[in-house]
Amino acid sequence: MDKLTQKTLVAGFLYHQDKVLLLRRVSSKTFLPDFYERPGGHQEVDEDLETAIIREFLEETGLSIIVGSQYFEYTHPIDETQYTEYSFFVKAQEDPISISLSSEHSKYVWVDKNELDQYKIDPNEKRAILEGFENIGSY
Repeated sequence: MDKLTQKTLVAGFLYHQDKVLLLRRVSSKTFLPDFYERPGGHQEVDEDLETAIIREFLEETGLSIIVGSQYFEYTHPIDETQYTEYSFFVKAQEDPISISLSSEHSKYVWVDKNELDQYKIDPNEKRAILEGFENIGSY
C-alpha cells in the first residue's frame, strides 16, 4: 500500500451565550455539501497552527479572533490523504454577531449542545463539537 499524503486542518470553537458558531457548507462542495462545521480549514505551507486558524476564521466569518488552547485532535483518511484536524477554543475580538460569510458557506447558526442533532454534521465534527462543550469550562 502506498504511503498516504499528510494534510493538516484546523477548526475553532467560538462559544458565545452558551452556543457554538457553525457554518453550512455550500451545496456545490464535493465533500460534505450542506453539512455544518466549525470555521476552519487547511494549514498553508510555512504556517503554524495558530496563524492558520486566525486566517481561516477571518476568511470564513470576517471575525478577528484570539486563539486559546487546543482541546481536541483527530485523524481520518480520505482517499489517498491522511488528515489531522486540530481544534482550538477561540474568542472573537469584536462582537461575534456580525458574521460575513465567504463563498464557501451559505449560512451560519449559533447552536447549543442540545440542538446539534437538528443539523447535518459529520460524526467526527460532532465529536469535536461535543468535546468543546464538555471542556469550555476549563478555557
